[in-house]
Amino acid sequence: METQNDNVSSWSSDTNWSVAGGALVDRFTFESSLSPIDGDAPNSTAGSSLILRPPSLDSGPCDITINFTQNYSSNFRNQGSQNFFLTFLGNPPDVTYQRELFRLADGGTIALDWGVNSMPRDDASPILMVLPGLTSDPNSSYIRHLTYNTCKLGWNVVVSNHRGLGGVPITSDFIYNCGWTDDVREVTNHLHHRHPNAPLFIVGTSIGANILVKYLGEDGENVPVSGAAAICCPWDFLIGDRFIRRTLLQRLYDKALTLGLQWYSEQHRHSYSRLSDWEGKMHSIRQYHKICDVGKFETVDAFYRRNSSAIYVCNVSVPLLCINALDDPLCTAEAIPWDECRENVNVVLATTTHGSHLAYFECITASGIWWVRAVDEFFSVLNCSEFKHKQKDLGAESTLDSTHDHEHSSPNLMVALVKLVALVKAGFRKWGFLA
Repeated sequence: METQNDNVSSWSSDTNWSVAGGALVDRFTFESSLSPIDGDAPNSTAGSSLILRPPSLDSGPCDITINFTQNYSSNFRNQGSQNFFLTFLGNPPDVTYQRELFRLADGGTIALDWGVNSMPRDDASPILMVLPGLTSDPNSSYIRHLTYNTCKLGWNVVVSNHRGLGGVPITSDFIYNCGWTDDVREVTNHLHHRHPNAPLFIVGTSIGANILVKYLGEDGENVPVSGAAAICCPWDFLIGDRFIRRTLLQRLYDKALTLGLQWYSEQHRHSYSRLSDWEGKMHSIRQYHKICDVGKFETVDAFYRRNSSAIYVCNVSVPLLCINALDDPLCTAEAIPWDECRENVNVVLATTTHGSHLAYFECITASGIWWVRAVDEFFSVLNCSEFKHKQKDLGAESTLDSTHDHEHSSPNLMVALVKLVALVKAGFRKWGFLA
């Protein structure tokens, strides 16, 4: 294996054949927005000829593999320090929202908060829909960064608040949970029908990412979504439940999240008292789910299994970018469905060594967030390509539960999917986003 490093990115190359002459490192030149190639520079580097030889007479084709390392780096290596700094000492941009109250089919109400000047006027302008984390709202730091930067691109941005959040009361007999996909399904259909010519993209963060991936997997081709991104997705709640009770630091996070759920339930005391056995106190996330969310499920573990997005990612038919930090103190890397993401040609999984949970802040003042730039670039490229997903109506039956004859799929479609993955993954490797 040969490796080359510079001050912007690093990469390594390897081959299953032996290098008998020359060097792989002399045969590749890469360009990114951070490291452009000088137009006057020669196209190739002088050197001896590259000669590759098979290890045996019956060896397979020669494969050359190039691995890029991501270019995100942080001055804060502690898992919790990034989240603390971003939340309490960060410098998020000022964003003004215009609210639209949306009535759901079951009588529930959610707030759709449009970024200032983002109420769609040009019916062809792309729309970015944001699904926040557990108890986050449009004023959370990372959502303000995402809304501000995406609006600057000329896109329309709308934050779809979860039921009971954003100052909106619970007006039906349903309380949202970590696997509740009915709301995102209704909102996306509403936006698509109202703006049929506008490409619709969705970003889900944390719990919102789990809901997003589960929704995409449940409905398969039958979604009006051009592209999606899942940031710091928990993937498997059963693994996450074991993880968050493992060490003292994780238990502290468990308490912190429980306080957020305690606040949420206090805001809707009347609904919780009527719809569950809630008595006003809870000591852990698991206890909250046992009291409020188990419902028709036999146990909390059964609830976790059925609502984890990891089992649905294999059926995602939309170009999906997934970003996870390996040092995330809430969503452990142990839960990432590596093989499922690798097997699905629509999925790009990018992992970084650092980043914590939804932090990834840039500069000492946290004036920017890395994953926001990555998502904006991903969607911008996708929106200008032929590989945007277009809804294919498969009827009311979920494609996850139906049988589909892949052998009779259109060859052109399969070729297009392969081209899409090659385009997206090559782009992100070039930009240094993939590890």
